[in-house]
Amino acid sequence: MTCESGHTIYDIDVPLSQVVTVTPVLTLQSSVVILQKSSSNEYVKLQANSLGGLAPYGYNVNWNDGGTGFFTTNVFDHFYRTGGTYAISVVTTDHSGQTVTNSVTVTLIPLSANLTYSCVNLACSLQVKAIGGDQPWSITVIWGDTNTSKTQLFQPSNTSSTWSVRHTYANPGNYTVVALVKDAAGASAQATASYSLKTGNTNGSGTTTTTPGLVGPLVIPWFLIVGLIALAGGLMFALEDVELSERDKYLVGILAFVLGTLLLVVRNLAAPYVPSPF
Repeated sequence: MTCESGHTIYDIDVPLSQVVTVTPVLTLQSSVVILQKSSSNEYVKLQANSLGGLAPYGYNVNWNDGGTGFFTTNVFDHFYRTGGTYAISVVTTDHSGQTVTNSVTVTLIPLSANLTYSCVNLACSLQVKAIGGDQPWSITVIWGDTNTSKTQLFQPSNTSSTWSVRHTYANPGNYTVVALVKDAAGASAQATASYSLKTGNTNGSGTTTTTPGLVGPLVIPWFLIVGLIALAGGLMFALEDVELSERDKYLVGILAFVLGTLLLVVRNLAAPYVPSPF
């Protein structure tokens, strides 16, 4: 058939079963954000947000401490062995093979505190310096004479800052002052100093001690949990011919599961699990 413009139009009958639907592949886009971190426990949780491309997505993560992991979910976390600054690389791959590389830098500095003081007669000025941890901080000073000074949600513009506070004692004597710093993750550090007040000037600095705070969520792979259940079941089966009551056999199985879980907890804290690619 020829149309008026002179072009030939071909009429081709194609069965619907042979019609191929072509879905255009959109350009893959991805970004990575920090969901949670605990500096005093060297813990970080990340979330990758992917658009375009073809689902499902996979995520290859280089934690920049020798540890790597492959994830099929877009939320993943990691425990570091030491504090520091780490540039984390996340390579997102879609089903069509497109890749996007993102990087995010996380600074994990364990919380610590120190103090300096200056006293004239019975009046003392104290400077508490908080370092690291996760802001905001809360600071409490216990003066050693039943008085305390507090500040809540102390959040400077950098990772280290000093809070100044003054106190006048009612009587001369020997006093031990304690400065307690807590961060947003629950970690705490304290600095202490002792001085003898009388007429004249007393100057010096305190000592610092750090105590751990809250840890991040424990990461245990699903197949290890299945293994623990299988271990408990195997023990119960092995005890079939042993003269124990049904109640005692169940108790043995439960004890095996609990002991195995405790071993996993210890192992996770000592050397966190890193998933392997499938």
